[in-house]
Amino acid sequence: MGAQPPTHRSVSAITPAASLRQLIDSLNREQRRNQELLASLGFALRSFTNLSRFLELVPLLTCRLVEAEGAILLTLRSDGSLWRE
Repeated sequence: MGAQPPTHRSVSAITPAASLRQLIDSLNREQRRNQELLASLGFALRSFTNLSRFLELVPLLTCRLVEAEGAILLTLRSDGSLWRE
């Protein structure tokens, strides 16, 4: 009589401190990944000899950096028309 149902605690419930630690770890991993991608772009800048090849690399690295499904880089002439090789 008057018995309350047992409260169910989720097995996956974590403390605020543990949640903060997970967030910090995730941000650190993301930061390292971004630094590696930017280092790759820096290497390409330092060693590229083919502008077209470099311009192909920029959207690829940008896509990975922002975790997008795709990217495109449009190159324009000074008059605003599309630059084509």
